[in-house]
Amino acid sequence: MLKSIIYQSIVLLGIIALWQVLAIMHIFPPVLFPSPYDVLKKGIELLGNGKLEINTAYTLYRLMEGFIIGAVVGILLGAFMAAGKIGEYILLTPLSFLMPIPSVAWVPFFLLWFGLGSKTIIILVVFTAILPIAFNTWSGLKTVDRAYLRAGQAFGAKGISLFFNVTLPASLPFLLTGLRLGFSRAWRAVVAGEMLAATSYGLGYIIYSAREFLSTDVMAVALIIIGIIGIVTEKIIFAKIEDITVRRWGMIT
Repeated sequence: MLKSIIYQSIVLLGIIALWQVLAIMHIFPPVLFPSPYDVLKKGIELLGNGKLEINTAYTLYRLMEGFIIGAVVGILLGAFMAAGKIGEYILLTPLSFLMPIPSVAWVPFFLLWFGLGSKTIIILVVFTAILPIAFNTWSGLKTVDRAYLRAGQAFGAKGISLFFNVTLPASLPFLLTGLRLGFSRAWRAVVAGEMLAATSYGLGYIIYSAREFLSTDVMAVALIIIGIIGIVTEKIIFAKIEDITVRRWGMIT
């Protein structure tokens, strides 16, 4: 753990040093390429006046509401597909068609259908999160080792008991992968949605608004916050869920 922290700190410091060197070289005008110090100063200013906190809060609210709804719907769709051939016949082709389309490509349609505002952004996040979660849930449930099922049945498990004690734990690596992919796609969707559909507040909104005034330091602060939240979610929240489930149960090492 200590070595990992040291190595990652060295990489981070190296990136900041390279950033500073490029800023000093003036490859781009300072107004277009702010230095780390300028970005830090702007970040402290935005924290001091509360703008960074409120915009981050709005983005997280839209993200989490949309992601939770999308996760529930995606898991149910994936389970329906895995339950029998009918589910696959109905859903597999439409989901396969929709999966490669970037979420940002749907923003103009969603704007026309639902208008401006948080509702449109949340619907976009829901739609974006559903696809990878449904696919991975379906894959996980379909690929459960039959030996696990036979072993569970030998110990008297059947029906709901067999599902919750054998099938679900065995499919969790796929499910967690789907949730990770769904969350990362939801992050991109919420930022893209806020850039085009938000009427006020949100990290995507301030990035797009700052662009009009060439406030690249504000844009950089928002990008850094997005990256930090993504790392915290991946390295702490999802990693912790993985540790207390599939790793403890021996499904992965």
